Amino acid sequence: MKKLCISFLSLLMLSGCNDDNKENTSLINQNRLSIKGEGISETIILNKNNMNYDFVAYENDSYFSILFDSKERKPIQYGHITLDQVTKHGSLDTLLRVEDGINCPPLLKCTENTSYDLESKNGLNFIKVNFKDAPNFFYKPKSSESSSDEFITIPVVINGQFSANAPMNWPIFQIQRFPEYSTEGSFNFDGKAYVVKYIGIPDFQYENGELKSETISILLKSSIDTLNLVVRKRFDISDQYDNVFVSIYNNDFSSSSLPISHDSWQDDGNLIYLGLINVGMVDQNSGEIKNLNTNLKIPRSNAKLTLNGYKLETTPVGSSFIARAANDQKFYYIGSMYNNKNSELLIIQELKGHISLKFLVDGIENSTCGDRNTICEGVTYDGQGKNFTFKNVKLGTESLNGTVYFAGVLN
Repeated sequence: MKKLCISFLSLLMLSGCNDDNKENTSLINQNRLSIKGEGISETIILNKNNMNYDFVAYENDSYFSILFDSKERKPIQYGHITLDQVTKHGSLDTLLRVEDGINCPPLLKCTENTSYDLESKNGLNFIKVNFKDAPNFFYKPKSSESSSDEFITIPVVINGQFSANAPMNWPIFQIQRFPEYSTEGSFNFDGKAYVVKYIGIPDFQYENGELKSETISILLKSSIDTLNLVVRKRFDISDQYDNVFVSIYNNDFSSSSLPISHDSWQDDGNLIYLGLINVGMVDQNSGEIKNLNTNLKIPRSNAKLTLNGYKLETTPVGSSFIARAANDQKFYYIGSMYNNKNSELLIIQELKGHISLKFLVDGIENSTCGDRNTICEGVTYDGQGKNFTFKNVKLGTESLNGTVYFAGVLN
Protein backbone atom coordinates (compact mmCIF):
# COMPACT_ATOMS: atom_id res chain seq x y z
CA MET A 1 0.00 0.00 0.00
CA LYS A 2 1.31 3.41 -0.94
CA LYS A 3 1.75 6.14 1.60
CA LEU A 4 1.91 9.82 0.74
CA CYS A 5 5.13 11.11 2.29
CA ILE A 6 5.38 14.84 2.94
CA SER A 7 8.50 16.41 4.45
CA PHE A 8 7.34 19.94 5.12
CA LEU A 9 7.41 22.11 8.24
CA SER A 10 3.96 20.82 9.18
CA LEU A 11 5.40 17.36 9.80
CA LEU A 12 8.11 18.82 12.03
CA MET A 13 5.44 20.59 14.02
CA LEU A 14 3.34 17.44 14.33
CA SER A 15 5.88 15.95 16.71
CA GLY A 16 3.77 17.31 19.56
CA CYS A 17 0.70 15.21 18.77
CA ASN A 18 -0.17 12.19 20.92
CA ASP A 19 1.60 13.57 24.00
CA ASP A 20 -0.25 12.03 26.92
CA ASN A 21 0.84 14.85 29.22
CA LYS A 22 -0.38 17.79 27.16
CA GLU A 23 -3.57 19.71 27.79
CA ASN A 24 -5.78 19.03 24.76
CA THR A 25 -8.32 21.51 23.45
CA SER A 26 -12.01 20.72 23.39
CA LEU A 27 -13.87 20.93 20.08
CA ILE A 28 -17.45 21.05 18.92
CA ASN A 29 -18.91 17.62 18.19
CA GLN A 30 -18.08 17.59 14.49
CA ASN A 31 -16.04 19.45 11.90
CA ARG A 32 -17.29 18.81 8.36
CA LEU A 33 -15.23 19.61 5.27
CA SER A 34 -16.55 19.10 1.72
CA ILE A 35 -13.95 18.50 -1.02
CA LYS A 36 -14.91 18.75 -4.69
CA GLY A 37 -12.89 18.56 -7.90
CA GLU A 38 -12.62 16.54 -11.08
CA GLY A 39 -13.52 12.99 -10.08
CA ILE A 40 -13.65 13.95 -6.37
CA SER A 41 -16.74 14.68 -4.29
CA GLU A 42 -16.68 13.74 -0.65
CA THR A 43 -17.25 15.04 2.86
CA ILE A 44 -14.76 14.39 5.65
CA ILE A 45 -16.18 14.39 9.18
CA LEU A 46 -13.75 14.98 12.04
CA ASN A 47 -15.18 13.90 15.38
CA LYS A 48 -13.62 15.46 18.48
CA ASN A 49 -13.72 12.14 20.35
CA ASN A 50 -11.48 10.58 17.70
CA MET A 51 -8.88 13.35 17.37
CA ASN A 52 -5.78 14.76 19.08
CA TYR A 53 -5.15 18.49 18.78
CA ASP A 54 -2.12 20.73 19.28
CA PHE A 55 -1.56 24.46 18.86
CA VAL A 56 1.95 25.46 17.69
CA ALA A 57 3.73 28.74 16.89
CA TYR A 58 7.38 29.52 16.13
CA GLU A 59 9.28 32.49 17.55
CA ASN A 60 7.16 35.65 17.21
CA ASP A 61 5.46 34.79 13.96
CA SER A 62 2.03 36.38 13.61
CA TYR A 63 0.57 33.01 12.65
CA PHE A 64 -0.03 29.81 14.60
CA SER A 65 -1.03 26.32 13.52
CA ILE A 66 -3.65 23.87 14.67
CA LEU A 67 -2.33 20.33 14.28
CA PHE A 68 -4.62 17.35 14.50
CA ASP A 69 -4.37 13.61 14.03
CA SER A 70 -6.78 10.72 14.31
CA LYS A 71 -6.44 8.34 17.24
CA GLU A 72 -7.50 5.48 14.99
CA ARG A 73 -5.76 6.84 11.87
CA LYS A 74 -9.12 7.29 10.13
CA PRO A 75 -10.79 9.07 8.43
CA ILE A 76 -7.46 10.95 8.31
CA GLN A 77 -3.94 10.37 9.56
CA TYR A 78 -3.15 13.99 10.31
CA GLY A 79 -3.98 17.56 9.37
CA HIS A 80 -2.60 21.05 9.68
CA ILE A 81 -4.39 24.44 9.56
CA THR A 82 -2.46 27.74 9.80
CA LEU A 83 -4.07 31.01 10.94
CA ASP A 84 -2.59 34.52 10.71
CA GLN A 85 -3.60 36.73 13.64
CA VAL A 86 -2.87 39.95 11.72
CA THR A 87 -4.57 39.34 8.37
CA LYS A 88 -7.19 36.92 9.77
CA HIS A 89 -6.44 34.64 6.83
CA GLY A 90 -6.32 30.89 7.19
CA SER A 91 -5.07 27.97 5.14
CA LEU A 92 -5.73 24.25 5.16
CA ASP A 93 -2.13 23.21 4.59
CA THR A 94 -2.47 19.46 5.08
CA LEU A 95 -5.23 16.88 5.42
CA LEU A 96 -3.72 13.49 4.68
CA ARG A 97 -4.99 9.96 4.62
CA VAL A 98 -2.96 6.78 4.06
CA GLU A 99 -2.90 7.02 0.26
CA ASP A 100 -4.13 10.52 -0.63
CA GLY A 101 -5.18 13.85 0.77
CA ILE A 102 -4.95 17.64 0.72
CA ASN A 103 -1.50 19.23 0.63
CA CYS A 104 -0.75 22.90 -0.04
CA PRO A 105 2.81 23.94 0.90
CA PRO A 106 4.26 26.28 2.02
CA LEU A 107 2.35 27.57 5.04
CA LEU A 108 -0.46 30.04 4.35
CA LYS A 109 -0.40 29.46 0.58
CA CYS A 110 -4.07 28.47 0.17
CA THR A 111 -5.67 31.46 1.89
CA GLU A 112 -8.15 32.41 -0.83
CA ASN A 113 -11.76 32.25 0.42
CA THR A 114 -10.52 31.09 3.83
CA SER A 115 -10.96 33.21 6.94
CA TYR A 116 -11.41 32.73 10.66
CA ASP A 117 -13.18 34.33 13.59
CA LEU A 118 -11.99 34.36 17.19
CA GLU A 119 -14.32 35.02 20.13
CA SER A 120 -13.12 35.18 23.73
CA LYS A 121 -15.47 33.95 26.42
CA ASN A 122 -15.09 32.51 29.92
CA GLY A 123 -11.31 32.34 29.68
CA LEU A 124 -11.33 30.55 26.31
CA ASN A 125 -10.66 31.59 22.73
CA PHE A 126 -13.24 30.07 20.39
CA ILE A 127 -11.93 29.73 16.83
CA LYS A 128 -14.07 29.14 13.75
CA VAL A 129 -12.32 28.65 10.39
CA ASN A 130 -14.58 29.24 7.38
CA PHE A 131 -13.99 27.64 3.95
CA LYS A 132 -16.17 28.93 1.10
CA ASP A 133 -15.14 27.50 -2.27
CA ALA A 134 -11.55 27.70 -1.02
CA PRO A 135 -9.08 26.52 -3.71
CA ASN A 136 -6.67 23.77 -2.71
CA PHE A 137 -4.89 20.70 -4.09
CA PHE A 138 -5.73 17.01 -3.76
CA TYR A 139 -2.98 14.42 -4.19
CA LYS A 140 -3.59 10.79 -5.07
CA PRO A 141 -1.52 7.93 -6.57
CA LYS A 142 -1.08 8.10 -10.33
CA SER A 143 -2.10 4.45 -10.59
CA SER A 144 -3.51 2.10 -7.98
CA GLU A 145 -1.58 -0.78 -9.56
CA SER A 146 1.73 1.01 -10.02
CA SER A 147 4.50 0.40 -7.51
CA SER A 148 5.98 3.84 -8.07
CA ASP A 149 5.53 6.76 -5.71
CA GLU A 150 4.17 9.07 -8.41
CA PHE A 151 1.16 11.21 -7.55
CA ILE A 152 -1.20 13.37 -9.55
CA THR A 153 -2.47 16.74 -8.38
CA ILE A 154 -6.13 17.68 -8.77
CA PRO A 155 -7.37 21.25 -8.12
CA VAL A 156 -10.28 21.19 -5.67
CA VAL A 157 -12.46 23.57 -3.68
CA ILE A 158 -13.23 23.15 0.00
CA ASN A 159 -16.37 24.18 1.86
CA GLY A 160 -17.26 23.88 5.50
CA GLN A 161 -16.06 24.92 8.93
CA PHE A 162 -13.43 23.87 11.40
CA SER A 163 -13.92 24.90 15.04
CA ALA A 164 -11.70 24.65 18.09
CA ASN A 165 -11.06 26.41 21.37
CA ALA A 166 -8.18 26.81 23.79
CA PRO A 167 -7.40 28.84 26.94
CA MET A 168 -6.88 32.55 26.27
CA ASN A 169 -3.61 32.67 28.23
CA TRP A 170 -1.80 30.10 26.08
CA PRO A 171 1.34 31.68 24.53
CA ILE A 172 0.41 30.65 20.99
CA PHE A 173 -2.15 33.51 20.99
CA GLN A 174 0.57 36.04 21.79
CA ILE A 175 2.67 37.58 19.04
CA GLN A 176 5.34 38.78 21.50
CA ARG A 177 6.03 35.26 22.79
CA PHE A 178 9.80 35.56 23.09
CA PRO A 179 12.21 38.44 23.71
CA GLU A 180 13.18 40.26 20.52
CA TYR A 181 16.29 42.10 19.48
CA SER A 182 17.24 44.21 16.53
CA THR A 183 20.59 44.12 14.82
CA GLU A 184 22.91 47.12 15.00
CA GLY A 185 24.44 48.84 12.00
CA SER A 186 23.35 48.74 8.37
CA PHE A 187 23.55 46.57 5.26
CA ASN A 188 23.43 48.21 1.83
CA PHE A 189 23.77 46.34 -1.47
CA ASP A 190 23.49 47.91 -4.91
CA GLY A 191 22.08 51.09 -3.36
CA LYS A 192 19.30 49.33 -1.43
CA ALA A 193 19.05 48.99 2.35
CA TYR A 194 18.41 45.50 3.78
CA VAL A 195 17.54 44.18 7.23
CA VAL A 196 18.37 40.75 8.65
CA LYS A 197 15.40 38.39 8.68
CA TYR A 198 16.96 35.02 9.42
CA ILE A 199 20.30 33.43 10.26
CA GLY A 200 20.71 29.82 9.22
CA ILE A 201 22.17 26.92 11.17
CA PRO A 202 25.99 26.97 10.94
CA ASP A 203 27.31 24.21 8.69
CA PHE A 204 30.51 22.68 10.08
CA GLN A 205 32.68 20.61 7.77
CA TYR A 206 35.11 18.07 9.29
CA GLU A 207 37.85 15.96 7.75
CA ASN A 208 39.49 13.14 9.71
CA GLY A 209 37.99 14.57 12.89
CA GLU A 210 39.40 18.07 12.31
CA LEU A 211 37.24 21.15 11.71
CA LYS A 212 37.91 22.41 8.18
CA SER A 213 35.29 25.11 7.66
CA GLU A 214 32.18 26.83 9.03
CA THR A 215 29.51 28.31 6.76
CA ILE A 216 26.78 30.72 7.89
CA SER A 217 23.90 31.87 5.67
CA ILE A 218 22.06 35.11 6.44
CA LEU A 219 18.77 36.05 4.80
CA LEU A 220 18.20 39.79 4.34
CA LYS A 221 15.19 41.69 3.05
CA SER A 222 14.69 45.11 1.46
CA SER A 223 11.42 46.84 0.62
CA ILE A 224 11.28 45.00 -2.71
CA ASP A 225 13.36 41.82 -2.61
CA THR A 226 15.37 39.34 -0.55
CA LEU A 227 19.08 38.56 -0.53
CA ASN A 228 21.24 35.71 0.76
CA LEU A 229 24.66 36.43 2.25
CA VAL A 230 26.93 33.40 2.71
CA VAL A 231 30.05 33.62 4.91
CA ARG A 232 32.51 30.72 4.91
CA LYS A 233 35.47 30.52 7.25
CA ARG A 234 38.22 28.00 6.51
CA PHE A 235 40.33 26.70 9.39
CA ASP A 236 42.92 24.96 7.19
CA ILE A 237 44.28 28.30 5.90
CA SER A 238 46.35 30.54 8.15
CA ASP A 239 46.60 33.66 5.95
CA GLN A 240 44.26 36.31 7.40
CA TYR A 241 43.26 37.50 3.91
CA ASP A 242 42.41 34.09 2.57
CA ASN A 243 40.47 32.15 5.18
CA VAL A 244 37.12 34.04 5.22
CA PHE A 245 34.98 34.24 2.08
CA VAL A 246 31.69 36.02 1.36
CA SER A 247 29.22 35.60 -1.49
CA ILE A 248 25.82 37.09 -2.28
CA TYR A 249 22.97 35.76 -4.34
CA ASN A 250 19.30 36.28 -5.13
CA ASN A 251 17.09 35.59 -8.15
CA ASP A 252 19.03 37.99 -10.40
CA PHE A 253 22.57 37.94 -9.03
CA SER A 254 25.05 35.29 -7.93
CA SER A 255 28.47 36.54 -6.92
CA SER A 256 31.80 34.80 -6.92
CA SER A 257 33.24 34.00 -3.49
CA LEU A 258 35.31 36.96 -2.26
CA PRO A 259 38.10 36.60 0.36
CA ILE A 260 38.03 39.19 3.17
CA SER A 261 40.22 39.92 6.21
CA HIS A 262 39.72 38.93 9.84
CA ASP A 263 38.93 42.56 10.64
CA SER A 264 35.94 42.44 8.31
CA TRP A 265 34.40 39.33 9.87
CA GLN A 266 34.41 38.65 13.60
CA ASP A 267 32.47 36.05 15.52
CA ASP A 268 33.33 35.51 19.18
CA GLY A 269 30.29 33.34 19.91
CA ASN A 270 28.42 36.27 21.44
CA LEU A 271 28.42 38.75 18.57
CA ILE A 272 28.77 38.56 14.78
CA TYR A 273 30.34 41.58 13.08
CA LEU A 274 30.61 42.15 9.33
CA GLY A 275 32.26 45.36 8.14
CA LEU A 276 32.86 46.05 4.42
CA ILE A 277 33.13 49.41 2.62
CA ASN A 278 32.45 49.76 -1.12
CA VAL A 279 33.34 46.15 -1.87
CA GLY A 280 32.54 45.14 -5.43
CA MET A 281 30.73 41.82 -5.69
CA VAL A 282 31.10 40.27 -9.15
CA ASP A 283 28.33 38.21 -10.73
CA GLN A 284 29.93 34.91 -11.73
CA ASN A 285 27.79 34.64 -14.86
CA SER A 286 27.52 38.16 -16.32
CA GLY A 287 30.54 39.83 -14.71
CA GLU A 288 28.30 42.65 -13.44
CA ILE A 289 29.66 44.42 -10.34
CA LYS A 290 27.46 45.61 -7.47
CA ASN A 291 28.76 47.38 -4.37
CA LEU A 292 28.34 46.11 -0.82
CA ASN A 293 28.54 48.36 2.26
CA THR A 294 27.86 47.01 5.73
CA ASN A 295 28.74 47.37 9.40
CA LEU A 296 26.32 44.81 10.83
CA LYS A 297 26.45 43.64 14.45
CA ILE A 298 24.30 40.62 15.27
CA PRO A 299 24.08 39.23 18.82
CA ARG A 300 24.25 35.46 19.18
CA SER A 301 22.76 33.09 21.69
CA ASN A 302 25.25 30.87 23.47
CA ALA A 303 25.38 28.06 26.00
CA LYS A 304 28.18 27.03 28.36
CA LEU A 305 27.03 23.77 29.87
CA THR A 306 28.47 20.64 31.45
CA LEU A 307 26.72 17.36 32.18
CA ASN A 308 28.46 15.36 34.90
CA GLY A 309 31.50 17.51 34.22
CA TYR A 310 31.42 16.63 30.50
CA LYS A 311 31.26 19.70 28.27
CA LEU A 312 28.21 19.81 26.04
CA GLU A 313 29.35 20.93 22.60
CA THR A 314 26.34 23.08 21.79
CA THR A 315 25.17 23.84 18.27
CA PRO A 316 23.74 27.37 18.10
CA VAL A 317 20.96 27.82 15.57
CA GLY A 318 22.00 31.04 13.87
CA SER A 319 21.48 34.07 16.06
CA SER A 320 19.14 32.21 18.38
CA PHE A 321 18.27 28.75 19.53
CA ILE A 322 15.04 27.37 18.17
CA ALA A 323 12.13 28.97 20.03
CA ARG A 324 8.68 27.41 19.82
CA ALA A 325 5.37 27.65 21.65
CA ALA A 326 3.19 24.55 21.87
CA ASN A 327 -0.16 24.66 23.67
CA ASP A 328 0.51 26.03 27.17
CA GLN A 329 4.34 25.83 27.02
CA LYS A 330 7.26 27.76 25.52
CA PHE A 331 10.32 25.78 24.40
CA TYR A 332 13.96 26.68 23.78
CA TYR A 333 15.75 23.92 21.84
CA ILE A 334 19.53 23.72 22.28
CA GLY A 335 21.29 21.21 20.06
CA SER A 336 24.50 19.58 21.32
CA MET A 337 26.78 16.57 21.13
CA TYR A 338 26.96 14.25 24.15
CA ASN A 339 29.08 11.11 24.20
CA ASN A 340 29.39 11.45 20.40
CA LYS A 341 25.62 11.39 20.04
CA ASN A 342 23.23 14.10 18.90
CA SER A 343 21.34 15.49 21.86
CA GLU A 344 18.92 18.29 22.70
CA LEU A 345 18.29 20.23 25.87
CA LEU A 346 14.75 21.59 26.02
CA ILE A 347 14.26 24.55 28.36
CA ILE A 348 10.52 24.83 28.97
CA GLN A 349 8.78 27.90 30.36
CA GLU A 350 5.65 26.63 32.04
CA LEU A 351 2.39 28.57 32.22
CA LYS A 352 2.68 28.77 36.01
CA GLY A 353 5.93 30.72 35.66
CA HIS A 354 8.60 28.14 36.48
CA ILE A 355 11.10 26.19 34.35
CA SER A 356 11.22 22.49 33.54
CA LEU A 357 13.77 20.58 31.44
CA LYS A 358 13.94 17.66 29.04
CA PHE A 359 17.12 16.07 27.71
CA LEU A 360 16.96 14.01 24.53
CA VAL A 361 19.66 11.77 23.05
CA ASP A 362 19.28 10.75 19.39
CA GLY A 363 15.73 12.09 19.49
CA ILE A 364 14.68 9.91 22.43
CA GLU A 365 13.81 11.38 25.81
CA ASN A 366 16.67 10.54 28.15
CA SER A 367 15.76 12.41 31.33
CA THR A 368 13.60 15.21 32.73
CA CYS A 369 13.52 17.70 35.57
CA GLY A 370 10.21 19.15 36.68
CA ASP A 371 6.97 19.38 34.69
CA ARG A 372 3.93 21.60 34.29
CA ASN A 373 3.25 21.54 38.00
CA THR A 374 6.70 20.89 39.48
CA ILE A 375 9.66 23.27 39.59
CA CYS A 376 13.00 22.00 38.33
CA GLU A 377 15.27 22.66 41.30
CA GLY A 378 18.55 24.45 40.59
CA VAL A 379 17.33 26.46 37.57
CA THR A 380 17.05 30.23 37.77
CA TYR A 381 16.24 32.73 35.04
CA ASP A 382 15.70 36.45 34.64
CA GLY A 383 11.97 36.28 33.95
CA GLN A 384 12.43 37.69 30.45
CA GLY A 385 13.59 34.41 29.00
CA LYS A 386 17.14 35.54 28.16
CA ASN A 387 19.48 34.39 30.94
CA PHE A 388 19.27 30.88 32.41
CA THR A 389 21.55 29.49 35.13
CA PHE A 390 21.87 25.81 36.06
CA LYS A 391 23.42 24.75 39.37
CA ASN A 392 23.59 21.03 40.16
CA VAL A 393 20.35 20.40 38.27
CA LYS A 394 19.42 16.72 38.40
CA LEU A 395 18.63 15.19 35.02
CA GLY A 396 18.05 11.59 35.98
CA THR A 397 21.32 10.45 37.57
CA GLU A 398 23.33 13.24 35.95
CA SER A 399 24.11 16.79 37.06
CA LEU A 400 23.74 19.82 34.76
CA ASN A 401 25.69 23.03 35.39
CA GLY A 402 26.33 26.22 33.45
CA THR A 403 24.57 29.11 31.76
CA VAL A 404 22.49 29.81 28.66
CA TYR A 405 22.07 33.22 27.07
CA PHE A 406 19.20 33.63 24.61
CA ALA A 407 19.78 36.76 22.54
CA GLY A 408 16.19 36.82 21.31
CA VAL A 409 14.40 36.28 18.04
CA LEU A 410 14.78 38.49 15.01
CA ASN A 411 11.99 41.03 14.57
